[in-house]
Amino acid sequence: MSELTDRFDALTERLQRVVLRVGRAPGSVTLAAVSKTYGAAAVAELVRHQRARPSGVLCGERAIFGESYMQEATAKMTQVAELLARSDSEPATAELCPLPGWHFIGGLQSRKAKDAVGRFELIHSLDSVKLAAALQKAWEKQAAAMQSRADGTEFAKQDVLVQVNVGREVQKSGVDPDGLEDLLNAVAPMHALRVRGLMCVPPAAHESEASRPWFILLRCLRDEMEKRCGLTLPVLSMGMSDDFEEAVEEGATLVRVGSLIFGPRQRPGG
Repeated sequence: MSELTDRFDALTERLQRVVLRVGRAPGSVTLAAVSKTYGAAAVAELVRHQRARPSGVLCGERAIFGESYMQEATAKMTQVAELLARSDSEPATAELCPLPGWHFIGGLQSRKAKDAVGRFELIHSLDSVKLAAALQKAWEKQAAAMQSRADGTEFAKQDVLVQVNVGREVQKSGVDPDGLEDLLNAVAPMHALRVRGLMCVPPAAHESEASRPWFILLRCLRDEMEKRCGLTLPVLSMGMSDDFEEAVEEGATLVRVGSLIFGPRQRPGG
């Protein structure tokens, strides 16, 4: 055990308590450990720790990590895989709990779409038709390359969330709530992308309770869009270290927690 794994256990136990308190099923809320700016060694340590846990919120599931910087993320993925390969003395254990999943949670520029498609299981930050088109183009190129191998392997669709700028803050990414329906309708025909739900980063606040209205707004937008657009949007990515409990209480299915697990934020690449 270490300070890192102690913090991880404390966080997952706290998450489990709030999930049960609001009458939701165990395991119904996914934890994405926000590992941006933290080193590969810490990520690998958490994966090994989770494999060894006899019980808990995430037991039997792969660890999920959230990254925001493309260059850092791609390097870290390789480093974590190498660290785990060197420490996997029991192949059967590694098979039961394989390599971690990776989510891209930061702002994504269209020119970086080619680096994100197929590398991240879930992209949280789709916020424009331009970005959707870039992701579609990148997917088509990668799918064509895979088909040329003639091995019958299909290239999986890219799962995405639409980021909503719930507070209409000019400095933040995300589609304006008034533009959400148009964006969803524009993305729906894009066969490369599968919209799984919505994501938000609420306005900064001194009290966690101040985030609750924004979480309610995102949930209500999701419910409305499902009816108006005929979509199924099961994922609500909302809630971070300071306010994840309020987010779960208001319907979050995925929370993004970093500092409560890893400690004080490091500089990128640290």
